[in-house]
Amino acid sequence: MKLKFYKKVSSTNFLAKTVKPKIWTVIVAETQTKGRGKDRRAWFSPKGGLYITVVLPTKSPDWLPFLNLAGGLAVAESLQSFKLSPILKWPNDVLIRNKKVAGILSENIISTKTEFSIIGIGLNTNINKFPQELRGKATSLKLEFREVDNQKLLSQIVNKLKKVLKLNKEEILKKCKQYGL
Repeated sequence: MKLKFYKKVSSTNFLAKTVKPKIWTVIVAETQTKGRGKDRRAWFSPKGGLYITVVLPTKSPDWLPFLNLAGGLAVAESLQSFKLSPILKWPNDVLIRNKKVAGILSENIISTKTEFSIIGIGLNTNINKFPQELRGKATSLKLEFREVDNQKLLSQIVNKLKKVLKLNKEEILKKCKQYGL
């Protein structure tokens, strides 16, 4: 996988769709000005968080929900190393103590044909404070555990994701059930 780092982007998924990087490129941003989640909801993306999009070979539309699960599973398995107990919540959330710590957004990029698929991951890592409307609903690794090294965690998530994407749908579902799905 090739890593491309940016200080500030509108959204890592949007960037992947517009610049059309090579398959297995990982786009990483320090901040996003228009990060988004399911149903175009805004994703709070200040400095300190980990915001990535992984560009994948084309997956059929029936695989999209499993891409969300694969991304969530890679995050959940990575968080286990911090002795946290992550929970996967259908269709695209990772929770710690019933608060959202990560969101996953998968998409197929289509022109005249499906060109590639992407998995976007927004992970609240080293965030101290959330806007009023997110308090009680969102958390960060720093608030729940301690400050973490985003580069090490990025490497861990990408490596876990590579392994998870080699599984079939049934194996992904079985592993996700271990995290409460």
